[in-house]
Amino acid sequence: MNIKDYNLTSFYNLTEDEKLMVLEWRNHKNIKKWMFNSNIINQNTHFNFINNLKNDKINKYFLVSLQKQYLGVIYFNNIDYNLNECYFGLYANPNQTIKNIGKILEQVAINYSFNIMNLRKLKVELFSNNLLAYLLHDSFGFNKTHEKIIDNKKIIYMEKIKEI
Repeated sequence: MNIKDYNLTSFYNLTEDEKLMVLEWRNHKNIKKWMFNSNIINQNTHFNFINNLKNDKINKYFLVSLQKQYLGVIYFNNIDYNLNECYFGLYANPNQTIKNIGKILEQVAINYSFNIMNLRKLKVELFSNNLLAYLLHDSFGFNKTHEKIIDNKKIIYMEKIKEI
């Protein structure tokens, strides 16, 4: 896998059709069930969110593609350049059947955060019943740090520290 083959397009540089495609993914039942906000997002709310990202210094969202195939989304939240860390997440294009697409997105996110943003720590939070996500992060060397109950749901926190 050559990371340089993958294209990351910032959400605020997406075409209108790409914005609508991402909105469709985000509202897809297999994606929204793993999100903290599982409500249907309308177009106006989605477009406003994207417009606000232009001046947002602590949150970054990217559409990931390979040779004109849309693979999914990676995003980085609560970026702290003083502590050199952030939270991240990803979701795959629900209409794509590429094998190991989650692994590809995870590798792209790790590479971007450690080598482009020069962060030292990448953190993730997920529902405890999201076994596939847990196993994915674990396979990339993320370690469980703690758990919390939020809105009657158990949340697992994991982190990966950049190897020097």
